[in-house]
Amino acid sequence: MKKYRYFILPAIVLAAASTHAALILQDSFSYNPGDLGQVNTGNVWSRTGTGDSIQVVNGSLSYSGIPASAGNRVQWGGDGRISRHDFTAVSSGSLYASFLYRMDNLGALSTTGGAVVGFINAANVSNPNARVYVRKDAADPTAFNFGVLERASAITWSTEKYQPGETYFLVMALDFIAGTNNDQAHLWINPTGSDLGSAVRPQSQLTASGGEDASLVSRFRLVQNPSGGSADLQSVDELRIGTTWAEVTPAIPEPAVIALIGAFGGGMLFVRRVFCS
Repeated sequence: MKKYRYFILPAIVLAAASTHAALILQDSFSYNPGDLGQVNTGNVWSRTGTGDSIQVVNGSLSYSGIPASAGNRVQWGGDGRISRHDFTAVSSGSLYASFLYRMDNLGALSTTGGAVVGFINAANVSNPNARVYVRKDAADPTAFNFGVLERASAITWSTEKYQPGETYFLVMALDFIAGTNNDQAHLWINPTGSDLGSAVRPQSQLTASGGEDASLVSRFRLVQNPSGGSADLQSVDELRIGTTWAEVTPAIPEPAVIALIGAFGGGMLFVRRVFCS
């Protein structure tokens, strides 16, 4: 007589293996080296403006604590065309974007600085809803500061100095808040490992508000600025856009979880036949 014994991976491991909802957008820039434009990206990215284009280059950026990067990265410096990626519009709650950033060479970057990335919609091409900025540190010309802006607000700048050549994990957010002209933009710089993937976001290092409210956001832009507004060379990689903190801050699973997933074949159902007389 045959008996069947079923071994099912505990639900807790399955939950640990998949804790995040689907992202709105994820891009590891797995395109051929060359222009970040319609032809090279299959109409995923498009370009506006004049001058040179943001480039896809070989190699990825990496940051300890988050999953390993894939594909390539994008790189640019100085003035030139802006590249954008459209996505399904968001008009309530919070909108997040995370990415890896490295300033390769400050060069002509000024103490006034300029934007690196931003959220925008088709109706506000010249007035972004939220942006991340960089500027040369006024007291130390070898270092730079990060900043954040909420549409038409003042830029809130960090007082901490950051160094060229280092890779930073940045998370920006735009909060749609009920009321008039009270939306907020936030920036996190290298959030701690214990906060990655958390259901509750931590306090941001930088917050900007007091500008105009956003009606909706449907585009993400990489920005090249006029003279002095961009570093001579900077790189971005591993773009994630979502509506929760946890979606855009994936953490590497704990070793114990990885071991359990491996031991049980990645969460599959196993059946073992046991023959008894």
